Amino acid sequence: MSRKVASVVDRYVLIDALMEWEDIHSGEIGARDITRRRHALMRLRHDAEAKHLPTGLRIKRKFLVLAERETSSYFDSMKLRQEP
Repeated sequence: MSRKVASVVDRYVLIDALMEWEDIHSGEIGARDITRRRHALMRLRHDAEAKHLPTGLRIKRKFLVLAERETSSYFDSMKLRQEP
């Protein structure tokens, strides 16, 4: 059930984000307003997730381990590029 709720939350926020994008694309709003509106969308998503998914989605251990390895590998490669 929680994944279905997450999908609904994402679609709900996406509708608002698309409407905001139309204003941005048309040049009707400036950078400061874009930042404010982005923050409002982030808060909307957070509030919806906190209400409907208070414990979050279950994380599969194998994906967490894979993500940690990839992250570590990425940062290790960045360090090598910076060394003289």
